[in-house]
Amino acid sequence: MDEPNGPLPELLALDADTRPAWKRTVLFGCGVICIVIGVICGPIPIMTGIPFYIGGAVLLGMSNKHVAAWINRWERKLPRRARLMLRRTRREKR
Repeated sequence: MDEPNGPLPELLALDADTRPAWKRTVLFGCGVICIVIGVICGPIPIMTGIPFYIGGAVLLGMSNKHVAAWINRWERKLPRRARLMLRRTRREKR
């Protein structure tokens, strides 16, 4: 696996202000809906709410630069190997 040396780029870009207001509103609404579904699915043993929490956090991070900064701050606390896996997963989905 090719591991880049030096600091890694941010996981979520802090460019929420460059998006149109309607797009930020839609992203925010979808993020809140995902988190609510995660809370509802939390006690169900077949499907936990964790994927919805993660998706909701990413959508909220795309709609608000403060949430994106919070996610990036927590992501920097992960081990370097986990951070590289997150970026590789993100790159494969594009």
